[in-house]
Amino acid sequence: MRNKKLISVFILLIISIMLLYLLPTLTTKNPAILASMPYIIFPESEQSEGTQVILKGTDLNHISEVYINGKSINEINNINSDEIRFFLPKEYYQNEKTLNIEVENAINKKSNKVQIEVVSDSSLEQGINILPKYNQFLTMGEDNNISRILKLNGISYGPYIDLDKGVYTVKISGENLDNSNYDISYNLGKNKIDAQELKRDNKEIIFRCDLEENLNGIEFRVMNIGQKDVQLNEILISK
Repeated sequence: MRNKKLISVFILLIISIMLLYLLPTLTTKNPAILASMPYIIFPESEQSEGTQVILKGTDLNHISEVYINGKSINEINNINSDEIRFFLPKEYYQNEKTLNIEVENAINKKSNKVQIEVVSDSSLEQGINILPKYNQFLTMGEDNNISRILKLNGISYGPYIDLDKGVYTVKISGENLDNSNYDISYNLGKNKIDAQELKRDNKEIIFRCDLEENLNGIEFRVMNIGQKDVQLNEILISK
């Protein structure tokens, strides 16, 4: 009789342990949602084997798979509720202009699809607009179909792109730019990048930055330091 009780207790213990592991999966009823924002891959050096990709969204905690054009990516580096990072091998994007991407959570529910734009050398020469949209990377402001509006103390930041070493020209265009300030950084804003300002007026700011090495997670911040709203139409980067 005692042995039967011990067996019952042991079985209950095993079931309890299994539930602890399975509960996060069982409670993940909704699919992850990827933020609909501009995702961009810039040209990599010939020596590079790929690039890091950062996706934003909600309910990303329990992601088990990332799919690029229907093919699974297994090297997921970091996941939290609103961000996922993974290494994308060069073979996935070197002959593509756009990539369809979706993720899957632990109970096999796929997210919405978003696109990654693959920037060619020629398009980067012409200039690429990296101004975030859809109220992503924005505080104290709002986006409309044409521009981004920064209220008093508003900040536009991101989009945390990777750039190879080289000299880049950045043009910020909009309205009331005399009321704004800007900076460039990487490593979540901890490391600043020097900018050589070439032009500045109320409608346009142009500056140049020289990257002496390949850098990851570069962001371009624009801050409203005046009383009037600042309007951003584009942030154009070229090489």
